[in-house]
Amino acid sequence: MVSIDKVRELSRGCDHSGFSVVRLCNQSVREFGGRNAWVCIETETNRVFRQIRGAGAVANFGRSAMELDYDTRAELGLLGEVRDADGFYLCSATIRSANWFEKLLGHWEHPNPMYRVPLQISLVSLGCGLIGMILGFVSLVD
Repeated sequence: MVSIDKVRELSRGCDHSGFSVVRLCNQSVREFGGRNAWVCIETETNRVFRQIRGAGAVANFGRSAMELDYDTRAELGLLGEVRDADGFYLCSATIRSANWFEKLLGHWEHPNPMYRVPLQISLVSLGCGLIGMILGFVSLVD
C-alpha cells in the first residue's frame, strides 16, 4: 500500500484517449507488478479501480505523488484549489493492488461505456448460458 499526498492532471495527452490510468513513480509501478497492473485508489469518500503506468522521466515526481484524469479526481473528491510549484494539489489517498474480483468490478463500473457495456453483456450472456445448461441437465435427469 502506498500513501499519496499530491495529485495533478495527467501530463501526457495520450493518456486521455486510452483506458483510465493512474501515473505513479516508476518504483511504485514495479512494486504493484508492472505496467497495466490493476490498483484500487481509495479516499475517505470513494474508491476507483485503475491501471497503473510509470511517470517516466517527469521531473519532481515523488513516491507520494500521482497523476489522474479530471473525472477520476472528481469521483474521488480530489479537486484541489491550491497548487504547488509543480502543479500538484494536496490530497489524502491510498493505493493498493486490486484482487481479481476488483479487476472485474473495475471493468463493470468503468465510466466509459465502450469498455463497460461489452463486459456487462458478456457476463449476463455467460450467466444465461449457465442457467440454460443447468436446466438442460435437469431435464435429462427427469
